[in-house]
Amino acid sequence: MAGSGADHASGRWLRSAGRAAAHGEVKIVDPAGREVEPGTVGVIALWGDHIMQGYWRKPEESAAALRGGGAAHR
Repeated sequence: MAGSGADHASGRWLRSAGRAAAHGEVKIVDPAGREVEPGTVGVIALWGDHIMQGYWRKPEESAAALRGGGAAHR
């Protein structure tokens, strides 16, 4: 489940978005792409064969969306 720092402190949680795809990896990371400690606010990073390789003929947009070893950040 995911929630903001305030949600975590208050015990209020948001609903889950589901489980990671088979053979996929999901982590919560800081802006530099380092995994954060539980309860810390960050962004969702996804890795796996199901993640796109990039946007068609748009290398700048691809680099912005796929960081840290090809992870998609949302």
